[in-house]
Amino acid sequence: MTPTGFLSPEDLRRMTGRARANGQEEWLKSEGIPHRRQGSDMLVMWVHVEGWIEGRSTSALVEPDFSGLEKKQAEYEAKCAMWAAKRAQKEAAAKARPQKPAYGL
Repeated sequence: MTPTGFLSPEDLRRMTGRARANGQEEWLKSEGIPHRRQGSDMLVMWVHVEGWIEGRSTSALVEPDFSGLEKKQAEYEAKCAMWAAKRAQKEAAAKARPQKPAYGL
């Protein structure tokens, strides 16, 4: 049966080889295993340990960096404004040209 939830303090000591939370946290960080510290207790989920053992990525969820998209959106909006201005100029120029008489009407 696969364990679920969090590692027990004994499991954590056995895995890290460290008895104190500072040493355990240092080891967990060096191995890239997501964890939380609550005072002198370390919280480590079994699913992350299993992933680490299997060689899967165990990194914690990180908020994506959308700053590049915001820059692209600003560039796109600037281009749209430029195209709209050019179109308005063409339409204004077309209205300013003298109209050819309609023959046969």
